[in-house]
Amino acid sequence: MTPQTLSHRPSWTVECRDTLRLAAPMALTQLVQFSMHLTDTLMIGRLGKDALAAGGLGSTIFFVAVIFCLGVVASVAPLAAQAHGARKARMVRRTVRQGLWVATLLGAISIAVLWHTELLLGWLGQDPANGSGAQSYVRAAVWGMIPILWNVALRGFISVMGRPNVLLAVMIGGFCLNILGNYVLMFGHWGFPRLEPPRSPMSR
Repeated sequence: MTPQTLSHRPSWTVECRDTLRLAAPMALTQLVQFSMHLTDTLMIGRLGKDALAAGGLGSTIFFVAVIFCLGVVASVAPLAAQAHGARKARMVRRTVRQGLWVATLLGAISIAVLWHTELLLGWLGQDPANGSGAQSYVRAAVWGMIPILWNVALRGFISVMGRPNVLLAVMIGGFCLNILGNYVLMFGHWGFPRLEPPRSPMSR
């Protein structure tokens, strides 16, 4: 490497600044996502112990499936980064497009399996009442499975393109809508029906 080449390399302060500029919004995005799940748990708890137990079971089995699929779809980010670094724009587009197709396929399979959550929990020895409530939760949540996986694929693409602030803005908007949806649908406000898992006969 020639001295002239070295002189054109960015200093470590520039590298650190650019890294923080990319990493800080991504870290905040993860924090907002965690806060969304925390808010769900807190608000479900106001419905009672049966709803909390059913929601906890349903959320756990749902996110096990999400994490399994996420491990596959997350490969979009490194593959797109490699193509972007090689200045192969066509390969970046192809990687994202294939990631979306894989996300759709995995999401459809997951929906078919999770639709029978009560049966799965019965095999694991869970209480039938909790299993029924968890199934109600999961059957409402599974319609977000494919969009969640699409989000993972597109999040990898946007990060590669150096636009993490877009992700943060979308996540903050989703967080606010999630709280509003919980308030309206969990507790039946503004003319909407009160949606909650069926109560165990023992709790009546």
